[in-house]
Amino acid sequence: MKHFSKSTVRILAVLMAASICFSVSAPAFAADGADTASSYTASETSDLRQATAASITSVKVTYNSKEIDVTNTPGTVLEIPRLSILTFTVKSSKALSYTAGTGSVAHTGTLSTYNSSTGESRYNVTAVGALGTASGLFLDGQKIFAIKVGRTPFVCDTTMPVTKTVGQSYTFKVTAENTTDKISFHVGNGAVAATAAQPVRTENGKSAYYFKLTAASAGRTGVYITVNGVSYYSFDIIVNAKSTSTSFTCSPSTDVTKAVGDTYSFQVTAGNTSDSLTFNVGNGSVLATSAGSPTTSNGKKIYTFRVTALKAGKTGIYVTENGGKASHVFDVTVQEKASDKKYAVLTGDGVYLRSGPGISYSVLDTLAKGSVFQVLDNSNSAWTKVTTGTGRTGYISTQFLQFTSTPGGGSAASQISISKASGTFAAGKSMFISANVQPAGSYVLWSSNNESVAKVKTDGNYCYIFGVAPGTATITGTSGSVSASCTVTVTAAAAVRFTYASPNVVTAGQTTALYATTDTARTGVQFQMDSKIYTADYVRTDSINGISTKVWKATVSGLTQGTHNYTASSKTTGSYSASGAAADIFVSTAKDFATTTQEERRASEAMLNFLAEKEGYYSSPYRDTLTTEQIPTTGYGMVLYNGDVFYNDMSETEAWASMVNDINKSSYTSAINSLRSKNNLWMSQSQADALISFGYNVGSSYFTNMSTSCTFRDVLLNAVVPPTDASASKAYKAKLINDSTLYSAASGGTSLGSVSNGSVVQVIGVSDSSKYNQQHKNVWYQVQANGKTGWMSSAYVHIDDSYNLKRDLNYTNADVFGSQMTRWCMAGGSPIAGLMYRRIQEANMYNYNDYNMDLSYAKKNPYGYTLPSI
Repeated sequence: MKHFSKSTVRILAVLMAASICFSVSAPAFAADGADTASSYTASETSDLRQATAASITSVKVTYNSKEIDVTNTPGTVLEIPRLSILTFTVKSSKALSYTAGTGSVAHTGTLSTYNSSTGESRYNVTAVGALGTASGLFLDGQKIFAIKVGRTPFVCDTTMPVTKTVGQSYTFKVTAENTTDKISFHVGNGAVAATAAQPVRTENGKSAYYFKLTAASAGRTGVYITVNGVSYYSFDIIVNAKSTSTSFTCSPSTDVTKAVGDTYSFQVTAGNTSDSLTFNVGNGSVLATSAGSPTTSNGKKIYTFRVTALKAGKTGIYVTENGGKASHVFDVTVQEKASDKKYAVLTGDGVYLRSGPGISYSVLDTLAKGSVFQVLDNSNSAWTKVTTGTGRTGYISTQFLQFTSTPGGGSAASQISISKASGTFAAGKSMFISANVQPAGSYVLWSSNNESVAKVKTDGNYCYIFGVAPGTATITGTSGSVSASCTVTVTAAAAVRFTYASPNVVTAGQTTALYATTDTARTGVQFQMDSKIYTADYVRTDSINGISTKVWKATVSGLTQGTHNYTASSKTTGSYSASGAAADIFVSTAKDFATTTQEERRASEAMLNFLAEKEGYYSSPYRDTLTTEQIPTTGYGMVLYNGDVFYNDMSETEAWASMVNDINKSSYTSAINSLRSKNNLWMSQSQADALISFGYNVGSSYFTNMSTSCTFRDVLLNAVVPPTDASASKAYKAKLINDSTLYSAASGGTSLGSVSNGSVVQVIGVSDSSKYNQQHKNVWYQVQANGKTGWMSSAYVHIDDSYNLKRDLNYTNADVFGSQMTRWCMAGGSPIAGLMYRRIQEANMYNYNDYNMDLSYAKKNPYGYTLPSI
C-alpha cells in the first residue's frame, strides 16, 4: 500500500475505436515515472505554440508494429475504456513538457524521457474520468490529440489494491458485458497468490464470474482479467508475511505440558549478533520466568530462558526482538498433580458431553470453552466423568480438559460481586461481565441456570454470556461459599449481524460492494438505499468455534458525491425483515490521496488494512496484558468494557466490518473532521489516514481538545500557503509556538541565536523548497526577531489568522512534523520501539503519501526524522 497518489488501477488491452488501431500498455507508475494531472492556462502565448509546433516532427500511436500518425491533427479524438492506458511516441528537436487539459479525466505519464540522439520521447495517458468525458493532451501547450473515456467490457467489484496475510483468501466478482463473453483471470506472479475459479452464475441476466485468490508468499502482484482472449489489468494483491515471522529461531518450539513445580528450559538463537531478545509469558500466575546472560556459539548469540510451573493453567511463551512486537513461539500447559485433580476446565469449544465413555454414546450437551466441572472419576485415561455447573452428569474426552485442585486454580473468595446485575441482548450476541473477588486472585466458577437461553464462556473472573435463544436466564459466579448473580434477557436474533461497504471511500462513479453477514437461518439479504433495492448474492459460509455465519454481497455503481445511507435486511421465508443493520457509502470527489480539499474525510481502504495489520485479528476476546487492567480485546483491536454487548467468535469478515463501523461512527473519524472544519484546513486523504490511525492507537481527544499538549498537531495547524509578497515593507505578524533557532540562511546555516516560545516575529520573506521530490515540505520564513534578521523553519511559526491565508496541510514542515510525531511512543513510562515504528509509518503517510507497511522499511527511517532514543 505505497504511493496512493499515483493511480493504482490499470487495464492492459487491445482496443479498436472509430476504425483506428492503437495500443494500450502497462503504465509507468514506478517511482521514476512522471504521473501528473496539471493543465496549461489560456495565458500561453502564440509564440510558444509556434515554437512548439516547429519542434514536433512526429506523434504516433502504435500497436503491434502498426502506427497511427496523429501529427498536426489536434482534432483527433481516440476513445479508450476507462482506466486503460494509451501509449504514444513523439519525435521532436527538444525536450517537451507533457500535460493534460483536464486532470480529472486524463492522468499523464512519461515512459522514456527525451533522447537527444534519436529525438524520441514515449508517453502514456490513463483514462480516469467519468464515461463520455474527454481531455486534450498538450506538449509545451500545443494540443496534439484528445482522448474520450469509453466503456470497459466487464465490471469488476474490486478496483483498489487488496492486502492480505499469507494464508488468507479473497474472492471477487467479474460481471461480463455479454453472456457470450468468455472470462478468466490470472496473476502476474503465481508465487505471491494462488488462483481458483468458482462456478459461473447467472445474475440479473448476466454471467457473474467469482474468482478466489489465496495469499501464498509475501510480495505484490497484479490481478489480470481476460475477456475473449484480451487481458486487462484490474487491481493489485499485496501479500504480507505473517506477523510471527522473525529472524530468531526457538528450540524446541512445540507446545509442552508440565506439572505444578516442574521447570522447563528452552533456547532462542538470535538472527543477528546485534539483536537483543527478551521473553515473557502471557499469564505470570501460571509460570514464573528467569533468564541468564546470552552466550555465543559459532558466531551466534544464544539465549537460555527458563519457566517454572506455579499453578494449573495454560499460557503462551512470547519472544520480543529488539523491543518490537512480541512473537508467540509456543504454549505451556500446567496440570495439577494426579492426586489434586478435583476439578477440570474445558480447553476446547463445542465439545460434547456424552452419556458414556466413548463416541458411540449419545450427546447430552454441547459445552463452551472455559466451562468448569467437578471431576467424579478420572480412572479412564481417555474419558473423564464430570458434573456440570447445572448438575448434569456425563463424560468428556480427557484431551479437552485441564485438571486443577480448585475450580479456578486459586483459593475461595470471602467476598464476590458482579459488574452487572442485569442485561438484555439479542440471540447470537454476547455480553461481557466480570467478577470482583476478595482476596484478589480467588477462583470464580460461572454457571447458567438455563443453558437453552444463555451459556457462559469464561476466563477466570471474566464471563462472556452467549445468547442462545429468547428467554431469561440467571448467570451466577461462585467462589467457595459466596456467590453473585446477573439476570439476562435474550431477545430474538438480529436480522443482520454486520454490514459495511467496500471500499470505505468511494470515488464518484466507482462500483461499490455492499456486504452483510447473517446467521445461517437467513435465505436472502437485500440492501435499500436512495429508494432503490439491491438484492444480495450469497457468497459463502464462515465457521468459527462452532458459530456459522453467511456472507452476502451486492454491487452498486453510479453514486454521486456525499453520504448514501442504506439498510440491510434479511428473510428466512417470504418477505424481508422490517428492520436490519444500517451503514452508509461515503462518496468522495478526490481522485488521489495527495491532493488537499475541504471535503469530509474517512479512513481509506489502505488505512483500514494498515490498522488491521497493526492490531491483528482475534475471533474471541483475549486479555491484553500490555494494559494494567488486562482489558479484554477482540476482532481488530475492539476493546470490551463491562456490560458491552458484542458478537463473540467473529469471522474475519465480521471483525473487519466491526472495525470499519467503529472507525466510521466513532470519534476517531469525527475528531479529524472537526479539526479540519473548525480550523478551515485543506486536507488530503493520506493526511486524514495518518491522523485517524494515531487517534485509533493513542486517542482522538488530542484533535478536539486544543488545551492538550500535542506539538505535531500544533505544527500542522501552522501550515499555510506562504505569502508571496512578504517583504521588509510588507511584513506578516506571527507568533512562535515553540523555542526556535534563528539561522543565517534558509534550511540552516549559522545559528544567530534562539527565539523563545510565544515571541512575536515579523515574516518578511519565504523559501518554499521540496524534500524527497515532494513540493512544499521544507518551507522556511525570513523573520525579524529580537532586533535580528534571519531564517527559521515554518514549523513553529504561526502567521496571524487575520491574514486569511489558505491553511493547506501540504505545506506542513515534514521533518519537524515527523520528528515530533515519533515522540509518541511511550507505554508505561518507557519508549516502545514498535510504537515508534508505527509513528514513523504514520508520519510517512502524512508527509509523503507513503503507505509502505513493511516494518524493515520503517526501521530504516527513510525520510530522516529525528527519533527518540530507544
